[in-house]
Amino acid sequence: MKKILFFLAFALLGAQTAHAISMDVWLSSNTATADTAQTLCNQQNQTRHGVLHGVCVNTGAAGTFTVYNASSTAANPIAAINTAAVVPCMFYDVMVSSGLVYTNSATANVTVLYQCY
Repeated sequence: MKKILFFLAFALLGAQTAHAISMDVWLSSNTATADTAQTLCNQQNQTRHGVLHGVCVNTGAAGTFTVYNASSTAANPIAAINTAAVVPCMFYDVMVSSGLVYTNSATANVTVLYQCY
């Protein structure tokens, strides 16, 4: 009887539902160079769907860091960030359906937090 009660308690209290956006650990991509159309979430076995969680400007430089909902070209902008000064992480939690692409017009050190699925 104790085993059955333990099993029921574990099954009811220990079960948790999973959510695609409730990530505790995010993938990251860091750049400190002027980049044109760097692609994330475009791997061959993935659907190009994903989530842009946040963008952090670690070291500033005059320019713009832009993130797009696209597979390979700079189209459908999600965010355009002035990188002239260090900016705390900005969180978006935006779902994308075509992939994530970013461009960095300057040598600002920027980190992108994202997830692909």
